[in-house]
Amino acid sequence: MGIDIRDGSQLACINCGLCADACDEVMARVGRPQGLVAYDTDSAVTDRVEGRSAVYRLIRPRTLVYAGALALVAVVMLWGLTHRTFITVHVLRDRNPTFVRLHDGAIRNGYTLKIANRSFITGPAKIVFEGPKGAHMETPASADTTGPIYATVEANTDRAVRVFVTAPETSLHGPRMPAKFTVTLPGGVETVATTFVSDAEDEE
Repeated sequence: MGIDIRDGSQLACINCGLCADACDEVMARVGRPQGLVAYDTDSAVTDRVEGRSAVYRLIRPRTLVYAGALALVAVVMLWGLTHRTFITVHVLRDRNPTFVRLHDGAIRNGYTLKIANRSFITGPAKIVFEGPKGAHMETPASADTTGPIYATVEANTDRAVRVFVTAPETSLHGPRMPAKFTVTLPGGVETVATTFVSDAEDEE
């Protein structure tokens, strides 16, 4: 680093320890005691200057505190790894328009499912909708279906899946009906609650 260790501590020092190794090599060649340049504590240096033997205690309050802190961090990290969620799903319902009335009177809602696959396995995501009776799903690239929809989600990636849900008018009993999406991946299952919106009035 182009510094002189005889000038004491300097900002340019990167604590590589090469100066200590070089000093020991030179002292060994000339037959002098090694350890002239070394890492040490202020109290040990003072003891040696005053003619006393330096005392190094392996167990000290600081050592116990550091060991406890490291153990706590290790436990927290282990818990996080063992309880890691390998799938996360966010459901965003269309806001504009909130719903569309089709020619046959059925109501259609649009949703965007953001699926995050945090596992190391690429697999098909099985999407199931539960809501108004008789509702069916479709995507912009698929036909109507009464069963689940499958979408491939690569390992350690996110994917947005566009879904349209259509429910017959006879099954709608209020302007907002509870619904939920269940997404299944090789790494786990995630269920997210949402709502199905229409212009139907509440039944008493």
